[in-house]
Amino acid sequence: MATPHVLIVDDEVETLNLVEMVLDLHGYRISRAMRPSEGFEIAWNDVPDLIILDVMMPEMNGYDMARRLRDNPLTADVPILMFTAKGRVDDLAEGFEAGVNDYVTKPAHPAELLIRVKSLLERSSGSAPRSLILAFSGTEPPEVFSIAAGCALALTEIVEQPVTLISPNAFESAWDPGAVSLLAPDEAEIDSLENIVIFDLGDNTERLVQADHVVLVTGPGRVELAAADRLIKQWEQVGVDIDQISIALVARSLDDLSISLDRIQQGLGVGHLSLIPPLQPGEKSAPVRQFAGDLYRRIALRH
Repeated sequence: MATPHVLIVDDEVETLNLVEMVLDLHGYRISRAMRPSEGFEIAWNDVPDLIILDVMMPEMNGYDMARRLRDNPLTADVPILMFTAKGRVDDLAEGFEAGVNDYVTKPAHPAELLIRVKSLLERSSGSAPRSLILAFSGTEPPEVFSIAAGCALALTEIVEQPVTLISPNAFESAWDPGAVSLLAPDEAEIDSLENIVIFDLGDNTERLVQADHVVLVTGPGRVELAAADRLIKQWEQVGVDIDQISIALVARSLDDLSISLDRIQQGLGVGHLSLIPPLQPGEKSAPVRQFAGDLYRRIALRH
């Protein structure tokens, strides 16, 4: 498969350098321009697979540049990703009218940028977009649901993408799902879902092998950690890589921590462990938000 060619047009050197560094590290071929006229020359002589535009530039703005790109047969079908300021709804409306395919908030987080670039290229090539699947499991179902729901809510705000929560407990719990879409397990046609899917697995672990990452929710007690260790070994036997597993360690109080976090992480052999206080269903705390953000960035950068 040919190396995807991405053209970046932005009059800010810092943005050009950041985007070029991130995409170059992940195997994309990069062209860059600081003025629309330079961008047109590159695009029409070496047609890119994707174009990233800023809104505010000299000579003309990003909307007008998008319109001209759409008017030229060479670039009429090339996907366009546009930078926008957070909360600028008018930017989105005008951009879509001009032919922009998607937006990313400036300054762009590398993980979000990569996800949007990859998604646009997949859609453009005709390959079916694929969900990012996170599976949550553990020995205490209420705690698993609380952490899964909290992460789902946090991710809708952190990455501003649709999130679907699939759980046997979702419709029985008193919580406000906000922007999260809810499905029962028997309603979940995974191939038809896009963006981020969070599975609260309950007693059914068949979805484990479909997941990009698995979160094991457990407590810091010795009995709980022994059960968590057994689960990890079982998961590895069915094909889950240890690098795909993160631990959400739910502490009911600081007195629960008789073993240091470093020792717990080393003992379980996982690379990502976060201490999270107990939550009510759907509650978002700073530790859960941090855990959700770290988890998303780790997975996006790996993919």
